[in-house]
Amino acid sequence: MVKLTEKERNAFERILSSDLDAINAKFMNQIKDFWDIGRKEIKHRRGWDTLELEKQELEKKINECKNRVHQIESEIQSEPLRPEQIIELGGKCNKYGRYSGSHFYGIPVEGQFDYDIVEYIREHIDIEIPSKILRDICSASIRELTMAGTFEEARVAYEKFYSLDFRRYGVDIPPRLDEIRHDKKLLTYAQDSLKLPEKIKKEMLPESTDDIIEIKKNLIKNGR
Repeated sequence: MVKLTEKERNAFERILSSDLDAINAKFMNQIKDFWDIGRKEIKHRRGWDTLELEKQELEKKINECKNRVHQIESEIQSEPLRPEQIIELGGKCNKYGRYSGSHFYGIPVEGQFDYDIVEYIREHIDIEIPSKILRDICSASIRELTMAGTFEEARVAYEKFYSLDFRRYGVDIPPRLDEIRHDKKLLTYAQDSLKLPEKIKKEMLPESTDDIIEIKKNLIKNGR
């Protein structure tokens, strides 16, 4: 009998290894098929297949909502102001030819939507007249105070302004000291408020040193 050479042995081993790999691949494919079958069955038993269908429907609705939101945003996007509108509302043109800075009494006006609001206000309220009156009051008050030559003249100038009594119309100007002194309700409220922290402190802290010593003993006893 002819003896098997090393080269022939290696060849047989390669052939056998190849066949074993093929068998193993077939086996693994069958395992994967069984896995897919088992996975579907377990999902069905748990009710996950139904949940996945619900999830798909929800994702579809979410995409529909996102698309609708995008449509709405595109529709309500305000058109830019025209250059003449920007200039009308106090804006300017920079060296690059871009217009900006439009505002309505300090409120930025950045598009046609904002401009329509301005037009609505103008149609219903004549702001220019009271605005000019207020500007004139401020200018007149500052001018008279600036031109005062003595303390008494400055005091009189301020008294003229204060006598206009803007507090009556809700302007947050501090009251006179005499008014505060005679407002007993306001003074009592303020005084009680100042006492409040001390009152809380007394309620939280022990009333005597004996109580403090007792608290320390309890802390030591509890190992703190």
